[in-house]
Amino acid sequence: MVHLRTSLILGALTGSAAAADVVEGGLLVGHPAVLETGLTTGVAAGFALGGALTGGARLGWSTATEFTSTRTITQDELRLRLHGGLAGGAGVGTAGLRLGLGGTAVHEVATRNQGARAGLQGSDLEQTTWRLVPGGELEALVTLRVWEDFGVVISGGPALHLADGAHFGFVGGLCVAWLP
Repeated sequence: MVHLRTSLILGALTGSAAAADVVEGGLLVGHPAVLETGLTTGVAAGFALGGALTGGARLGWSTATEFTSTRTITQDELRLRLHGGLAGGAGVGTAGLRLGLGGTAVHEVATRNQGARAGLQGSDLEQTTWRLVPGGELEALVTLRVWEDFGVVISGGPALHLADGAHFGFVGGLCVAWLP
């Protein structure tokens, strides 16, 4: 039977030092950076190095499509984050907090519904824009070692993007991890 200690997050580490080195890749879900409503889904990959204090980087791509009566809006997001955090050992895994800050490149395509049928072409039919939006996330995460050097990482928490004002949302992930 595996006994999970709950000795963690803000300096209350009572067990051995946390082995927080991880390379992860998997699913990403969250609130779009610029769209007011909807859900963006995609993939993410990253790494973290350290013990009780961690640092690393993550890259994620996701897409969201919203429909109105006159337009179909599709946004692709590329999120690049540098992050730091706290981690603590808890039996067969670690748990902690991760604060990631960086930019989100947003590619938006807005297409007029039934525009091609009406004979519209070019920019009358479709408009494309790029934006770079600053943003960040504060995620709680749990890393569980499943088999030898492999495991899973489950994370989630609030997100903030600064595009025409503050856009609050959430971000979450489920990743396969290599734990050297």
